[in-house]
Amino acid sequence: MNKDDNKLILLLKLGMATYLFSRGMLYLTFDSPLRALLWSETIVSPFVHFLGMTWQDYANVSDYLARILEKSVGLYFIFVAGLCLWVKNGAVSLWQKRVFHVLAYFTALHILLKYLSHGHEIPILLEYVLQGFSPFIFLAFMQKNPGEGQDKKLHLSSYKIMATRTLISACFIGHGLYAAGWPYQSVKFVRMLTSTLFIDFDLAAAIVQGIGIIDIMLGVLVFIKAFEQVSLAHMAFWGFLTAFSRVVSQVLVPWDWSQWHLWTLETSVRLIHGILPLFLFFYLRNRYQEKEEKVSVSLWAWQTFKVSQVFFAKTAILILTFSLGVKVFYSPEPAIVNSNLAMNNSQGQGQGQLQKGASENSYCDEIFSEAGFQVRLKLAQDKSFEEGDLDFLKESKQEVLNQLKNKIIQDFHESSFANESFDNKKILGFAKNVQVIYGDLGRIEFKAKVPWREQGEMSGELSEHFGSL
Repeated sequence: MNKDDNKLILLLKLGMATYLFSRGMLYLTFDSPLRALLWSETIVSPFVHFLGMTWQDYANVSDYLARILEKSVGLYFIFVAGLCLWVKNGAVSLWQKRVFHVLAYFTALHILLKYLSHGHEIPILLEYVLQGFSPFIFLAFMQKNPGEGQDKKLHLSSYKIMATRTLISACFIGHGLYAAGWPYQSVKFVRMLTSTLFIDFDLAAAIVQGIGIIDIMLGVLVFIKAFEQVSLAHMAFWGFLTAFSRVVSQVLVPWDWSQWHLWTLETSVRLIHGILPLFLFFYLRNRYQEKEEKVSVSLWAWQTFKVSQVFFAKTAILILTFSLGVKVFYSPEPAIVNSNLAMNNSQGQGQGQLQKGASENSYCDEIFSEAGFQVRLKLAQDKSFEEGDLDFLKESKQEVLNQLKNKIIQDFHESSFANESFDNKKILGFAKNVQVIYGDLGRIEFKAKVPWREQGEMSGELSEHFGSL
């Protein structure tokens, strides 16, 4: 195997090892989606009854079991990360294959739990599919390749290339759909851009939508041979950029090192989104150049220059499309963000503003959110936002949060998991996708995904006296 192929294999090993080590550390040090599975009465209760236990008996020991499972899975990820560096290309033994097969069950389960925790949103399923199937990709690339003697080269079948291309495409299309605004544009993406580049919120939202369009385009163009290499190159660039944006926007720019451990892991676990497209790009580029050398060695330099010209021409097309997307979405019209709905302009433009999602419902991720307790404000479908609603929401903010927290905590203590020794902060941390729904006459309802309920969700109405504020 030549030096270029050895470098490609090393790149693949480092990328896979980094992803698995980071995912393992996240399981060891932070809460994982496994708890939602273990606390699902619908799924787990048949096994509990089979063992002759009551649900209450299981609830009393469930946190202990969750910790054991999280730590075990985390350690397994870290063990396989080390194995990735040790395994030899073309010499994968049977027991090593079985280790990666077991790993694939855990990564697939992680995708499923992410999908369920995000309200069955298709983009989140697409975004994580590359991570979920990465054990199969790695194993397929490390299998014995055809070749003889010292001239043996890394050879990937068209099936392996197509499968990898499809998974990379799905990842970028899923990310692009969120950025472009379907089913909604995550304010998290916009905030990372505004906090890093110190730009206007409206412009940041438009740039994120333009990036979303580019991601979706790349996910389609990667299947067209003429755009295959340029698409993979830009995918690698965007993959690394979006990964490092976590640690840059959350740690380096604000110079807040209180959560550097979390954001460093959140960055490194996503590096595989750039490494796999980069691996495939270099592999295809090397094979292309080998074919050109066989045709005419004397024309090699000219062919390389010619490819570079084409590469830059295609890049210009993508940049033009991106600029066009920003131009379309960055307008003074209130279709994206209504500047008249700012809760507090002194906090900076874009703070506490309402946006419109793909469902045409207005929402905001900041009005009722606090550190460690993220709440999405949504307007009821039949609610039109009026001038007096601004004062109402500002005055009732703290009361809304207090009642909402109390209801979630009380619901937990009334569940079969009430005997678990969790503090209130931990209980609130279990609640995901928390929504406050504002309707006519000051009517405020709420919904939240909670793992201690059999149906996985709680909802209700907050006190009616809000209408008198």
